[in-house]
Amino acid sequence: PHSDDVLQHEFLRKYLHFAKTRMKPVLTEEARECIAGRYAEMRSRQDERTLPVTARSLETIIRLASAHAKARLSMVVEAEPDVAAAMD
Repeated sequence: PHSDDVLQHEFLRKYLHFAKTRMKPVLTEEARECIAGRYAEMRSRQDERTLPVTARSLETIIRLASAHAKARLSMVVEAEPDVAAAMD
């Protein structure tokens, strides 16, 4: 282990385990609306030159936003910063 590391390996391991096992974030209504709006926007912008935007894309956005909330140790998925981070 490197003593000058900002985050020690053991701390990160415990942090990730805690986040995975204890955090089960739920989408707020604002997050749902934000995801729905961004998904609709993506669908309307697609054409024959872009990859298709499908229900799987929507599931991915929700999964990424939920993972971001877990990393923040939050019990709720919020439009800002979680959905915004998922869409970046």
